[in-house]
Amino acid sequence: MDRLNDPSKPLKICYLARYTGGGSAISLQTIVSNLDRSRFLPIVLFHRIKNHELVAALRARDIPVFSLTEPYYFSATSSAFKVNVTGRLSRSTWQRKLLSLYQLGKATGAFIKQDLKLIRPLLHFLNEHQVDLIHFNSGLSTHRADLLVSNWLGIPAICHVRAFETLTPLERFVGRKVKRFFYISQAIAQDYQNQKIAPHRGQIIHNVVSPPPLITPAEKMALRAEFGWDETHFVVVNVGRLVSWKGQDVFIKAIDCLAPRLPHLRGLLVGKADDNPGSYNYAQNLQQLVTDKGLTDKVIFAGFRSDAVRLMAAADVVVHSATTPEPFGRVIIEGLATGTAVVATNDGGVADIITPGVNGMLVTPGDDSEMARTIEELAHNPTLRAKLGQAGYEHVKENFSVAGQLKQLEQAYLACLTR
Repeated sequence: MDRLNDPSKPLKICYLARYTGGGSAISLQTIVSNLDRSRFLPIVLFHRIKNHELVAALRARDIPVFSLTEPYYFSATSSAFKVNVTGRLSRSTWQRKLLSLYQLGKATGAFIKQDLKLIRPLLHFLNEHQVDLIHFNSGLSTHRADLLVSNWLGIPAICHVRAFETLTPLERFVGRKVKRFFYISQAIAQDYQNQKIAPHRGQIIHNVVSPPPLITPAEKMALRAEFGWDETHFVVVNVGRLVSWKGQDVFIKAIDCLAPRLPHLRGLLVGKADDNPGSYNYAQNLQQLVTDKGLTDKVIFAGFRSDAVRLMAAADVVVHSATTPEPFGRVIIEGLATGTAVVATNDGGVADIITPGVNGMLVTPGDDSEMARTIEELAHNPTLRAKLGQAGYEHVKENFSVAGQLKQLEQAYLACLTR
């Protein structure tokens, strides 16, 4: 802790994340790439590296990146676990008690089978690098073993909670010494508070984006031409992983509702399936749905695109279609930042971003008819689209800036180290 008393020595912060993919990794990259290096020295440690492009981008900015080289594992309290188990066992008091015992048993089993493997290499790493603070990039259920090690070594720790979690007693126990919880939305904060994490232990720090340069009309037309479309087409784009809770099937059904009334409507799905059978099956079902609805000339699957933000900028409307609560909704602020009108489902962290009718439009999750009506309203009202697009762009610049987030983070780091 000598560095805290010597301004000439930057504080060394270890950013510890499970994996290199998804929005959480993008958020981590934004944080470490923009830290004030005169005050904070970041090093990044992953449980496992899969996205080598992300690692290369970090190292290109002289940020050290390491891996524990342990196999990827799913938490026993992941969202998939909650869908498959909680939904069936939470109907009565005794069933909830049974579920609690089951979760504790599963979490303990996962800890013994998986987490213990992480302890030895992590102890070695932290002893070698002598960090001042650990910033865990996810919540308690992801970092059980990591938190045990940080507690053992007496290293102050912060948890950046980015998902809804059902915490077990084991996870609350290992999290008892966490100095600060960062929540990406009010909905996530409330989720933890409902599970006996005291409100004073955390604060809301939203995800952020840097608004991209506005594309020129020529660039917009070139992007549309790639799919055989021009300025006469009304283009709606949906960006996200092809997983069932993202609701791309609802998006396709909304287009099907509108096709007879809006012959120039075109839909673009940007994203790919996750590396698991459930996601692969869902992606195949989406393609079959497009075929069954006779929409093959109106809906295109673009797959993963590194220029997804530019595709949103080239569209007339960005549609977010999640059917279960979003922890935050990064794609929503990315869409707003392009100046394109955004339609989003009204649940979870979305309420932190969109004020309906002011900087975007909200619809009921899973309601393809309401989504279709809202898209149709925007199709017939270019003035409203322009108004929402401009307001959304200004809203992101004012409330979701990198500079604003970094100021909050850096103040919290110093507060945790001086307590």
